Order: sequence, then C-alpha cells, then structure tokens
Amino acid sequence: MLKRVHVMTGVVDTVRSHELVDLMTGLFEHVSTGPLKSETEEAQFVIRCVIDALFEHLIRAEESDVKLSDDTAAVTGDFSVTTCLRFISTLSNIAPEAVSLHTESLITYLKLGSTTEEDTLVNTLCIFSNTLLKIPHPSAAFLQSLENSLISLLSSSPQNILAVAVPCLCDLIEELTWNYAKLIRVFRSCVLQLCREQRTISGGGKGTLTPKNLMRFIILAGLTCRHFDFEKHREQQKEHFKELNQLAKGSMVDMLNDLLLFFTQSQNVGPVQVAAIQMLGQFHIKWPRLAVEPQARAVMDRAFASDSSSHKLQVLRNFLEFLRTDAKRLAKQEREDRASGREIDARALVGNTGNMSEAGVGASLMQTYLDRIIEATFASNAAPLRAAGFEVISLVLEQGLAHPLKCMPALIALCTSNDPYIRNKSLKLHQELSVKHASFIHSRDLEGVRKAYEYQRQVRGRPEDVSGYDSNADLHERPDRPAACLQFLYSLSRTRRTRRNELLSLLVKACDFDSGTAAYADANSTDIPFVRFVAENMAGLEFKYLDEVLHVIYQVSSVIASSGLNLYQQLESEAKDDGDIEHGVSKSKLWWQASRASVCIGILFVLREFLKSHYGVTESRCTLYNPSDATSVRDKAVAWSAQGNGGRIGWSSCPFALQRMESVTDCIRQRKRFRRMMAESLAASEGSPVLADDSGNFVSGGRSDEPSDALLSAEELEMLTMDDLDEASMRSD
Repeated sequence: MLKRVHVMTGVVDTVRSHELVDLMTGLFEHVSTGPLKSETEEAQFVIRCVIDALFEHLIRAEESDVKLSDDTAAVTGDFSVTTCLRFISTLSNIAPEAVSLHTESLITYLKLGSTTEEDTLVNTLCIFSNTLLKIPHPSAAFLQSLENSLISLLSSSPQNILAVAVPCLCDLIEELTWNYAKLIRVFRSCVLQLCREQRTISGGGKGTLTPKNLMRFIILAGLTCRHFDFEKHREQQKEHFKELNQLAKGSMVDMLNDLLLFFTQSQNVGPVQVAAIQMLGQFHIKWPRLAVEPQARAVMDRAFASDSSSHKLQVLRNFLEFLRTDAKRLAKQEREDRASGREIDARALVGNTGNMSEAGVGASLMQTYLDRIIEATFASNAAPLRAAGFEVISLVLEQGLAHPLKCMPALIALCTSNDPYIRNKSLKLHQELSVKHASFIHSRDLEGVRKAYEYQRQVRGRPEDVSGYDSNADLHERPDRPAACLQFLYSLSRTRRTRRNELLSLLVKACDFDSGTAAYADANSTDIPFVRFVAENMAGLEFKYLDEVLHVIYQVSSVIASSGLNLYQQLESEAKDDGDIEHGVSKSKLWWQASRASVCIGILFVLREFLKSHYGVTESRCTLYNPSDATSVRDKAVAWSAQGNGGRIGWSSCPFALQRMESVTDCIRQRKRFRRMMAESLAASEGSPVLADDSGNFVSGGRSDEPSDALLSAEELEMLTMDDLDEASMRSD
C-alpha cells in the first residue's frame, strides 16, 4: 500500500493545484454515492487505507526522529513529511471523517520554523480546518492546546498562515471551546489600532504604525469579522459582547468595511492598499451586497486604472475566490436538494426570489469588469497577473456569467500560450464552446487571430520575432512538417466545408488592404508582421484535401488580381518620380504606405507558390478551380512534400517580410522588386494574372489545358533577390 501511496503523493506534490482537489473530490463523490453498495464501500475502504498509510509514515518519522526534507526524500526515493501532509490536506477535503480519526496527532506540527516548515504548517492548519468539527470526542486538553497554538500564530505569522489560522480559530471558539473573550480581545485590539491610525492620517499627520504592522491589523480584523458572526452573538449574548459596543453602536460589518475602504485610498502606501483590497474581497464573499456599492466599485475602478500590477492582481484574486466560493456554494446546495428530494420553489419561478437577491452579484461584477479583466490579463508580461486573469476568464466561461463571444478573441490568443496549463485549458474551453455554440461562436475568429498575433508580439518582444509556426508543437513525429500556431482553430472548422472555406477566406482577406479608406493614409496602418504571421499559419495548416489548398490559392489570386493589380498600376505611375531621392525630395505618407502594401502582396505571392510547390498543385489545376463547383476535388486527398528549409516558408524573395523598411532606399528597392514581380506575372498570363468575369468568377487570361505558370514560379521568385545588386549600385552613385 505504501508504494501506491508514494505514487499518489508524488502526483499531488507535482500538481499542487486546487483543481486536483476538485477533481479528486468529484471522483470520490461519484464512486462513494454510486448505485452499487459494494462499490461504495470499496471506495471508502481504499480512502481509509490510504489515510492510515500516510499517518503511519508520519508516526514512524516521529519515532525515529527523522523528518525527511524534500531534497532528502528525492534522493532516498521516499516522500517527505511536508509532501505527506500536503496529500493528507487534499484528502481532508474529500473524506474529513476518515482523517479526523488521526487529527489530534498533528498538534506537534503547529510550530513555525524554516521556509520548509512554513509549508508544513499551512498544510497542517488546512487539515485542522477541514476536520476540526468531525473529531470524535476531542479532549479538553487537546482543544486548549490547539487554541493556544492558534492564538500564538497570530502575532508573527505571514499572511498565508493567517489566512488559514484565523478561520480555524473562529470555528474552534464558536463550536467547541466558547472562549469568546479571547477572540473579542484580538478583534477589538486590531480595530482600535486601525481607528487610531485612521484618525491620525485623516488629520494630516503621519501614521504611527509601520506598514507591516498595519497590514497585520487589517488582515486579522478582516478575517476575524468574516469568519465569526459578531452580529449574531452580540444579539444573542449581549453580556459577553458588550465590549464591542465601544467600537460601533450599529453594524460591526459596516464599520469595518468603512475602515477598509479608507485604507485603500492613495494616502496609504501600496502594500497597505493591497491588504485592504484583499480584505474587501473577503467581505464581498461573505456579504455580496457590499460588492455592488459605489464605494467598492470605485476601489476596483482605481485598481484597474492604476499602473500597479499588484493592485490589479489582488482585484483579480478577489474575483477568482468570489467565483470559486459561489460555485462551491451552489454545488453544495444542489447536492443537498438532490439528496433531500427538495422540489423547486414555485415562488422563485414567478419572481419572488427572497434571499436570492445576492445570487446575481458575480454575474453583475463580471459583466461590468470583463473588458478590464481581459485588458489586465494581456497588458503585462507579469506571469501571476496573466495566470489570475486567465483563471477568472475560465470561470466566467464555465459558469456562463457573460456572453461567450466577449471572451473569444482572448481565449483564441491564450490557446497560443507557451504555458502548458493555460494552453491546454484554453484549448479545452474553446472546443467545448465550439460544440455548445456552434451557430455563432466562430463569428469573432478573425479578431481572435489578431489578438493571438498581438499576444505573441508581446511575448516575443519585437514584431519581427513573431512567427506563425507553433514552437510548442511536438516535432518528433513529423520533423519536416512544422505546425501552424492556429491549427486548433482550423481543426474545429474543417469538418464543415462552408465554415472551413469561410475561415480560409477571412485569413486571406486579413492580408489585403483597402486603399480607398482613410486609414490607408496612415503610414503604420499596414502591419507587415501580422500579414506574415497569417501567411505562415496558412502555410503550416494541415490540409488533407485538394479542395482546401485550391481554395486558399484561389483567394490569394483574387487579392493579387484586385488589390495587387491596382497597386502595380499606382507604383508604375510613380516610378519616374522615385528618382527624386537624389534631389532630397521628401515622400508622402501615401507613398510610404504603398511601399508597405507591396510587401503584403509579395507575401501572398510567396505563399501561393509555396502551397503549389509543397502540395504538388499545377497552375492549370489552380486556374480551373471554381469554389462554387468543386465536387471533383472535394474529397481528393493531397500529400505534403517537404522541400528544404525544414518545411517552412522562405522569405528570401521577399526580404522585407522579415526586415523593416526604414529608409527611402529600402522602399525603392521593394517597389522595383514588386513591379518586376507583377510585370513577369502579367506577361506569363498574357495580360492579367487573374481576371474576373461578369459573374464574379476569377478565370485566367491565358487559360490552357496544359500546366503553366500563370504567376511567378518559385524559381522566378528566388531570382528577385538579384535586386540586392541594384542596392549596391544605388549606394555607389
């Protein structure tokens, strides 16, 4: 049994995620409440055996006075006390009754020491919190010892320990020891210190408390008020709680909430503000009505508007804990209703919600702040901020708190993340939403492609470093076939031809430009790295049928025949004026923009020839293709053929796809290259690379049944690199 426990402990220690606890809890509930009594008893027996084995290991470690560290455990092949306690903490969420039989033996671990022992202490406190009320007949000596140990932890422990110790102490005093005076003394001293500090700062003076001590008082007061119902006990036991009347005649919650709001203001230092925001989040979980008040909204607005990532991170963590707690509450209520056979209240169905008025607070918060949550998630390279934002977005989608289309561009971008956890969970969510909302979920795919590019640009640092190929793909199976970064998006659409062709058309049109718009006059409106990103993705997509390849080539040819031909005519008319560079004549924004647009058309030229070459498609086949009547090629398989460069598209014939055009000389080189490219293409096709008939169908001007190169071949494109000689001669002049 110890060997099996060793394996399970290693898994828990490696994952260290709350999702593992939820998964194990769901699995245990499923097998322990199954229809077969024998399977239920067997599952419960296995859980008890695992718990007994873990506690047996702890007892042996105490008897031998050898408590293995994490490093020692890794060398000896055993598992450390910290790892063992971490697994017991996970199991205490699943089977608290079974763990409670051994809980009293853990009292010796409530001591704070090194960093490793701090982790041990946190896990021990979690075990006590989960099993305290399940311990059968606890002795008075044990309860007194536990109470003293918990109170001693409040004075010098870090925040992560206080977050577990305070709830445990509140449960212990409220349910088992009833030593209210101790808890009142702690709470009262913290509130008095906060009130004194508030008066000093409000009067224009400098606070007397250090930020560290002030944060401790804020956290202790906030956690104690959240986990102990002072209002109920003040009403029921007025004599015991009369000291609290000196703090507030009215609601203790409202009084402390006002204090926390004060310490979030700018006259306090950043860490103090973050601590106050954290405790406000705890109050919003307990009393959701406080989250929708104007003062609370103002705090969140200031946090998202600030430049401080720590403020944004704390607000995101508040949202995350709020949504998780709310989901657990609803799941627990659903289980209780199902177990008791409780029927749906007809009064709720007709609008008399009564105590359900706070049920929609989470949805209201998410719908209000979703855009800012997404913006904060992508606004910084800070990993904690991005991880917290992703978790909030995931819960919003899982719980249906906002329309899924609002999150789709962000979700598509996160599917390209280098973080395996974020990437895999995003892919799973995207697939589930595609199945659930197939009729409309793809309507923002193009925005998602743009968001994915911006995300990769942020990660890579420079636009020129962004690649459309997936660096996380496994290349062991096909080392000659790089995967597209957006392959997941195409895989969800390829099963339906109409949807697939629509996506391919959108990707190609994303590379086009409209010279008739006002944005065209902006010299930076043409994003060459984005066009290259899209082209590399289309080059890396796994096409299985000839229809897919021909459709991309058809759409590319359409853009070249329209935008490319118009641009060619414009550059031809301006060719004679390009020599003005020798006389120092400045160029307009439109001139620069046309130069950049020629690079985009050049990228499409290269993509077209790449697909023809690597899939073995002849020009005659491309010319005869009609997307409205493609039955002959719809089910015809196509094979990939790697031809050097690792199967990646090469940009030697279009060098400014990878380099910036920073000078007029660079632009003139590009213009010459583009004009030559179009001229040779027009000559090969006898007047036009692609012409449109009256029906809008594109046909070749020189159609022939024999294979021919209507546009430039791959060899001809490579010859265009000879323009480098033109640059050398221009510089010599």
